[in-house]
Amino acid sequence: MQKVLITGSSSWIALHIVSELLKNNFFVKCSLRDLNKSTEINDIFANKFNNSNKIEYCKLDILKDHSFDDVMSDVQYVIHTAAPDPNKKYSYPSELIDLTVESTLRVLKYASKNNIKKVILTSSLATVAYGNNKDRSQFNAESWTNLNNINLNNYIVSKTLAEKKAWKFAENKNFELYSINPGFVIGPTLKNDLSGISIQKIEKILTKKTFVIPNRYVNYIDVRDLAKMHVKLLLLKNSPVKRFIAASKTPISFLKINEILKSNGYSVTTIIIPNFFIKLAGLFFKRFRQMSYLLNVKIDIDNSFTKNHLEWKERPVEESLLDMAKSITSNMNRKK
Repeated sequence: MQKVLITGSSSWIALHIVSELLKNNFFVKCSLRDLNKSTEINDIFANKFNNSNKIEYCKLDILKDHSFDDVMSDVQYVIHTAAPDPNKKYSYPSELIDLTVESTLRVLKYASKNNIKKVILTSSLATVAYGNNKDRSQFNAESWTNLNNINLNNYIVSKTLAEKKAWKFAENKNFELYSINPGFVIGPTLKNDLSGISIQKIEKILTKKTFVIPNRYVNYIDVRDLAKMHVKLLLLKNSPVKRFIAASKTPISFLKINEILKSNGYSVTTIIIPNFFIKLAGLFFKRFRQMSYLLNVKIDIDNSFTKNHLEWKERPVEESLLDMAKSITSNMNRKK
């Protein structure tokens, strides 16, 4: 039986990947920082699968070397989704960058040591398409974010540096490295909390914590399609390309996202904050300066290789957004 270790398995995206792995008869080893979360994961899949011989749990902290050898000793594949929390307050400005790079290289080091066959890095479109938008008409699997751009935030820098160093480390190693680079992830959640960057953004829109929206555009991907891509990539052999962009060819604006939600009965804002206000605030606040850089940026993505080799058929964005909104509101109502 083929066994897959998935790091950070309690996260929104990882749980969908676990579901797809179980559907495809993989044995799944779920790593958790807190093993108490295994009860919640078992509850999620109890009515779908016979978990007794297909899923197990192990304690692993990607920020420490302890227990990596034991965890990887009996698996053939690794899907690395875990990453330091970008919303956490860190003790020094570049700590998120340092921890993201170190943890990624730690996973690869132990994968090599334990003769893992294939590692899939769940990366981000942030590593592909930022910092040089005016210099390119379209981005593809060979494109990289320009780290010399001073307007990039630490999350974008951390993901880009981590992936670049991962590819460098994997040269001439005894395992295959692949990456999947998702855009703005949308779709339903399988668990009872609302963690996840894009989930939190949509939750703030639905609860009116976001009362004005910027002129921002995002290239999106449904979380269920993203999960299927990971499994397809595990089964893929001899691919000439190692990076797979998981994002829509053309972007959608946050205004359009809100209009879709509003037309389907959700009470959300459609008021746009003027560009000049954000640019003015950017003179005094770094957060607004970074936001200003992304105003009106529409990224064109060549995702044809992903569609052809991972058999990806995009869901309608309306379906993904409404499934996401329904999932979020159900979670909020459950907590009342």
